Amino acid sequence: MSALKNFIRDYLKENLFIAAGDDESLLKTRRMDSIGVVDLAVAIEEEYDAKINFTDITDDNFDTINKMVSFFESKGIAD
Repeated sequence: MSALKNFIRDYLKENLFIAAGDDESLLKTRRMDSIGVVDLAVAIEEEYDAKINFTDITDDNFDTINKMVSFFESKGIAD
């Protein structure tokens, strides 16, 4: 499992009190809201010394753990 996936899982558990499967929808089930998404994006920026464009913070990119990992890998923000 990638370090990024572990980071996201740990962040969700420790900060948003969410335990989720890799393909479980966090947004459609309303387990994570827009503030949670922005907080997570900021945490990833800080952890990986990266910049995430505001326009990239979308439901498609942040709905599941696997979608987040795929998005960040496509931007070169991952292992």
